[in-house]
Parts: sequence; structure tokens; C-alpha cells
Amino acid sequence: MLYKRYPKDLVLADGCEVTLFPLEVGHFQALRSFYEQIPKEERFFLKEDPLEEGLYELWIKNQERLRAWNVVAMAEGAIVGHSCLIRRNYGIRRHVGKVKVILSTYFRGKGLGTWMLLDLIKRAMELEIERLVAEIPKGMDPRIVDTLRRLDFTEVAVFKDFCKDMAGGSLDLIFMVKNLHTHWGDF
Repeated sequence: MLYKRYPKDLVLADGCEVTLFPLEVGHFQALRSFYEQIPKEERFFLKEDPLEEGLYELWIKNQERLRAWNVVAMAEGAIVGHSCLIRRNYGIRRHVGKVKVILSTYFRGKGLGTWMLLDLIKRAMELEIERLVAEIPKGMDPRIVDTLRRLDFTEVAVFKDFCKDMAGGSLDLIFMVKNLHTHWGDF
């Protein structure tokens, strides 16, 4: 069931054609190339260094164990976006999923992030996740928060001076949540 909807072809606002695929072992080199072109300052906001050896294998292992769902967006043979839904299979937060979307600079502002988030929302509903969380360091591209708001994420907290940038400066962390319904018809 998890792979049935893929590949998924999209046409972005500017007419660019992109295809979504679940992350597979064969994508590792293209994924590394994708993350190498993301500015180092932006990669620093991630919880793991996406250029670390062995990390992609761990992502696949977590996907097989239903702890994560990774999707890559490809255009003209290159990865231009990566999205991930992370969840716990046990414990008091097993009904909560965390989402992240990273896009190539060229593909920002074209609707790809929205499509990838919608794809994660659908996957979360299929996995019976009740709540999605997005954490955004203040100062990131304001379109990120705008997109999340349009998709019914609500800002529930701002943690002052919670993060540090590469130079050691303090950053606030915006915590946004979306409550999910069991079916699309519940909206």
C-alpha cells in the first residue's frame, strides 16, 4: 500500500515537470548531490548532517520499520526536493508525526513544497497519525511558515533563543501543529 501511489507526476506553477518517488537505495548518489548544493548554513538547521556516511541507509531502515517515510522529487534526472515524515511506533507520542521538506533553491516558490507536504499529510492519515509537527528556526524563508499556515498548521509555541546558528548566535524555534482527520471528507 505504501508504494502504490508512486511515481507521482506533478506540473509546477511555472510548468516544470517533477516526479515524486519514495526514497530507495538507488537514489543515494543523487540525494548526496542534492544536499551538497544546499547551502551549508541551511543544512545546519537539520537535525542530522545529510552528508554523513551511512545516514541514508538508516533512513531506508527506518522507512522499512514504518518509523519514517522519505520522498524525493526528481526533475530531469536530478533530485530537487526531499521530504520526510518521522514517527514513533511506540509510546506517548506514537500518534504524532514530524514533517520536514528541503528544496533546491531553484525550485522554491513554485509550489513543490506544498505538493510534497500534501503528500506527507496523506501518508500520515494512512498511518493513522493524529497530529503533525513542523519546527522552523525563525529567520528561515518566510514562505515556509506561510505554506504551513495555508495547509492548516497552527503556530502553538515560539521557543526563544532555543537554537544556535553556525556562528553561535541564538535563534527562536517556531513550533507548528496540524491536527489530522481520518478521511479527506472530514475537512
